[in-house]
Order: sequence, then C-alpha cells, then structure tokens
Amino acid sequence: MNKEIVLFINEMKRSDWYDLVPFQQRKYNDMRIHESEQSYYKKVEDMYFAAVIALISMPTEKYGILLELLEEVETTQECFEMPSDELLNSLINQSNNQVRGLKEDYDYLCFVRNCMRIQKSFLGNFKKKISSSRQNESDKIEKQNTILTITTNQNELIKGVKGLAAYLKISVTKAQDVINSNILQNNGIAYRAGNGWNFNSQKLEELLSKQPSILYKRNK
Repeated sequence: MNKEIVLFINEMKRSDWYDLVPFQQRKYNDMRIHESEQSYYKKVEDMYFAAVIALISMPTEKYGILLELLEEVETTQECFEMPSDELLNSLINQSNNQVRGLKEDYDYLCFVRNCMRIQKSFLGNFKKKISSSRQNESDKIEKQNTILTITTNQNELIKGVKGLAAYLKISVTKAQDVINSNILQNNGIAYRAGNGWNFNSQKLEELLSKQPSILYKRNK
C-alpha cells in the first residue's frame, strides 16, 4: 500500500496524550497545545490530500480491502477517550476562571477533543472518497459491459432475407428457400421480427461448423 495512505491511516488511529508540565508542553499526537487545533487540522489535511492523490495509482480491486481497514480504524476511533461535555462543564464550573490548574486542564481537554473531531472528520471523508471512486469504477465497467453486449448482439443479428443472402453469399431466392425449409427455425436461428425475419449469426455459424452442407443439400 502507498506510504501516503499508510501515514494517513496511522495518524487517524493515533490518540497519544502528553499531559505534561508546564502547560505549554502538553501535546496530542505530537501537536503542542500552543500550536492550536488549527495547526493540527492543517497537518491532517495535508496528509489527507496526499492519501487521496495516492489512490490514483492504487488498483481499484484493492479498494475493498482498504475500506475494511478504514472500518477497523473507525472502530478504533470510537474507543478514543473523548472528553465529554459533562467533564468540561464540570471543570469550567469548578475553576470559575480563578483556579489556573483547572482552567489549563479545561483548555487542554478542549484541544484534545477538537483534534479527535478533526481525525474523525477526515477519516469519514476518505472513506467517502474511496466508496465514490469504487462506485464510479463499477458504473464504468457496467457501462462498458452494456456497450459490449449491445455491440455483440448487433454483430450476431442478420436482418431479413437479403441480409441472410448476403451473409451466406447466395441469391435471395436461395435464401428464401433456406427459410422455407424451416431448418433455421428448428435450430433456433430464425425468428420473426414484425413482417420480416431476423437470424442469429452465432447460432448459424455453430450449425454450419457442425454440418457445413446442411443448408445446401436440401436447397439446391
């Protein structure tokens, strides 16, 4: 797997707290609190875009495996110890903006929670990007198969008595005699299309490969 994708995934599943003293040394995933969550957002954003660009060179058949891996990371994120509103409200109420230690704890926990939200947001965006790319590829393949089917069906179809005559390189009269013999009908090759006839060239070729002279013995 591309290293940019690996780096992004590793960052998405990290939740490393560094509750250090002094306050300015506190970190989350190597990002110091004084750098703010905006700096962490920029860091993750750069990793995200690098991973998205790396998807271009990744075989689409591996997207399924990647999605499974991202779902595991998503489960890991759900286990992050994200500070709750109750905890934060409790700290801010206790500190009343006067107890410096509690206010610093509050600020640090808000910083951590915002960083976690950034991780979850970018992971969700990356999953959507892969799912969208996978669906587009699936639609593209389906469209190609549809075109191929239409083309194949058109190639297999011989229309009318004149078309049969041209295909078999015989006269129109001889072609009509072949139709009147019911050989083509009995072998599922000829069928009515309005007032005329259509013929399946593939089935006709199969019949002639097995019995090369079947049409001509009866219609000399």
